[in-house]
Parts: sequence; C-alpha cells; structure tokens
Amino acid sequence: MGVNTVKIALIIPIYHQSGYIPIIIKGIEKQSVKPDIVYVMLDRPTNAEQIYIEEEVKKSQLNIKVFEVTEPPKYIGNIDTKELFLAPHVRNMGVNEALKDNCNMFVFIDGDCMPQSTLIESHVNAGNGNVPVLSVGRRREKEFRWKDRREYKAEFLHLKLFRKGNFIVNSTELLRSSLVVWSCNIALNLKALKLIRDFNYRYYNRKEVFSGEFVGKWGGEDSFLGAQAWYCRIFIVMLGNESSGIEHIDHPRPENKYNINHMEFFLKQLEVLRRKMAINPLNMDFFSEY
Repeated sequence: MGVNTVKIALIIPIYHQSGYIPIIIKGIEKQSVKPDIVYVMLDRPTNAEQIYIEEEVKKSQLNIKVFEVTEPPKYIGNIDTKELFLAPHVRNMGVNEALKDNCNMFVFIDGDCMPQSTLIESHVNAGNGNVPVLSVGRRREKEFRWKDRREYKAEFLHLKLFRKGNFIVNSTELLRSSLVVWSCNIALNLKALKLIRDFNYRYYNRKEVFSGEFVGKWGGEDSFLGAQAWYCRIFIVMLGNESSGIEHIDHPRPENKYNINHMEFFLKQLEVLRRKMAINPLNMDFFSEY
C-alpha cells in the first residue's frame, strides 16, 4: 500500500489553545504529504474560541472539519468535569469521525504543536505495510535546545531511540524509555487501531483507542497506549527522519489542573491492566483477523 492509497486523518484536540491554530494550519499546509482530512476537536470551547477557529479554518484550502465536544463520556459518572482534562475522550471522538470517513491512517498531534515538514509522510511510510504499526516522532522543546528530551538527556542518550532510518522498539527497557511525551506526535494505521479498540473492549468494555481511565487526568493516556500496543504485538516504530517531529509551543501551564501524581497514576493503571490480563489473557484467536 503506497502513500497515494492511504486516506490520512490528522486529529488535533484543542483545549483553550485557539490562538495557536493559525500556525498549526500553516505547518500542515507545508507538509510534504498532506492529510486528507484534518479533524479539529474543540474541547468545551467558548463561543469566541469556536468562532475564531472556524474563521481561521475558512482561510485554508485544507479539508478541515471542526467538531465541538461539549460533554464528557457517560461512563465517567457524576463528576464535575468543568476543570477536568478530557483529551482521551476528545481524541476518541476524532477517531470515530475519521472512521466514518473511511480513513485508514490516523495521526495525532496536540493543540500546542507546530508540525515539521515531513511529519505526515514519515508516519505514513512507517505504517503503510500489512502489519499493525504505532509510530512515534520527535517532540522538540525549547528547554532541550529544540531537541527531543530523549535525544538530549543523559539517561536516554545511550538508547539512541531516534536513529537514522526508523527504529523498532524491541525490549521493555526501550519501551519504558520511549514512552516519554508521546501525545504530541504519534500515529496508528488501521490494523493497529482495530487491535487497540478490540483490546480496550475486551478489558474495559469500551471500544476506544485512548484509555478512558485517563479522562479527567492531565496526560498519560498516550504512554498507556504504548503499553497496550506492546501487549497487542503491534510494531512500535520510532521515526528517524529529523523533520518528522513537532515543535512544542512554549506556554504557561495551568497548575491548578496538575492535581494528581501522574507517574503514580500511570503505574497504577499498568498494574490494573496486568491483573486483568492475568485473569483473562490474550490468545492467538484474538490476533487471527489481523
């Protein structure tokens, strides 16, 4: 399957980040391979934010669809979600829309990310074969001299996670180290996406990609996706192309939303999943249609 036969969805959750949309659109317009459809998923926007984004979208020749997500998923219960982060739910809503449009490649960046020129092309090239693939690109940050922290910080350097050519994560040590800051630049082909959705249905009774256990938490659903991909025998590929990443737009963090110990919660969810799999392990029949 070549690039021209892939129908590419680029899914972008926006949570009070409307001011970045013009430069994000410009970055998408400069892609060496453009997405077929861009899904801008607005997480509980104000009227002003929604109007502004819709006006900016009209200026572009890209096929951009804007969706407003106003309610949290029902399974979250009677929790006051006014100040909660719903990124997993919003991303899953984007996936649902892309599936309706028969997309078969799903690329995810965040609403504070400037895509580099071959981001889409690199993900598509990694995932355009006949095996399930989850691909991961660089997240460049000012704090790390516009490198990814995994190619800057001493504890990651010896792993050489971003090598020339694409690199397959083939050990738990590499998986653990590569899980850092995934949400800003990842992609799934259709085979991988179906595996993850069936995996979550089996263990959580929800047909979703990003785990609903992280709805209301700030981050972590992306790294958890990596662990699930490992269990699903999905090929996890680190993209070597230096222009395949994003530049993170530096901005103040809403400290009032960092109300949990993220690593503690993430590890707790991993342990819960291990227990679920011990009771109800995967068998070869699970993979038969893939």
